[in-house]
Amino acid sequence: MINQSNWRSVQLWGSRVERQLRQRHWPWLWLHGMCIDFLVLGAMWTASHLQR
Repeated sequence: MINQSNWRSVQLWGSRVERQLRQRHWPWLWLHGMCIDFLVLGAMWTASHLQR
């Protein structure tokens, strides 16, 4: 059995999956990113106020 997988095929697969995700789910990906940003901002704000 010959393994025909190489780095180029992995890159092509990854870019194809990324393109499909961006086309189908971009509003949810954007919202997910914003939620993570606000969580990190809140954690940093809390940590700074606890250090006072």
